[in-house]
Amino acid sequence: MWKNIETGIYLMFIGMGVVFASLFILMEFVKVSGWLEHGLKRLVSHIKPAVASAGTNIGTEIAPEEVAVIAAAVHTVLGEKAEIRHIRMLPSDSQESWSQVGRWDILHSHDLRKSIK
Repeated sequence: MWKNIETGIYLMFIGMGVVFASLFILMEFVKVSGWLEHGLKRLVSHIKPAVASAGTNIGTEIAPEEVAVIAAAVHTVLGEKAEIRHIRMLPSDSQESWSQVGRWDILHSHDLRKSIK
């Protein structure tokens, strides 16, 4: 009987060791991938102005009135002035109803008023 208990404890320590080692490796992988993503974002941020100045505009201009309406809506939601950095128009035929509901859920899952302060 004691032999079975010894074997069980031995296997428990081996199993827990494997699990903790795997979690440690996964944690380090996530850290390294976050570090790489941060470095790539910094690198790409230097490239974007050159591409924008090269005249790669697709031709989807947004009217100043529409920008003003969007800015007013953002001000109403957040309760204070906010800088709009980018507006991207999506084709109306590209959105399925489930996609629209998903975006609505994502928008309302964040408390935007707390994140600004």
